[in-house]
Amino acid sequence: MSYGLRVRDSRGAVTLDVSDRVSRLIWMSSITNSNGNQVLSELAGLKSTQFAIATNPSITNTMPSISRSGNTISWTFWSDGYGFFSNGNCIIYVYAYT
Repeated sequence: MSYGLRVRDSRGAVTLDVSDRVSRLIWMSSITNSNGNQVLSELAGLKSTQFAIATNPSITNTMPSISRSGNTISWTFWSDGYGFFSNGNCIIYVYAYT
C-alpha cells in the first residue's frame, strides 16, 4: 500500500510529491516506570521513528531509551547501578513511513 501526498495542477501535472516521507501513526501507549517491548507487524518493510514525551514535564530525566529491532519496539528506563531508577510517566509514539 502506498502512502503520501501528490498534488496536481489543473492540467494534471504533479506540483508536489511527498509520497515517500509522509508518516502515519502506527502505535502509541502510556507507560510508567517499566521496561518493555511491543511487536508491531505493521512495521514490516517500513522505516520508522519512535519517541517518548513526558506526561509530567516538571520531572527530569524520565525518558526511556527506545529502540527498534525488526518489528519490535523496546524501551528501557535507566538505572544508576545502585537501585535508583528513573521515575516517569510518558507516552511512546511510533510513526512509520516508506
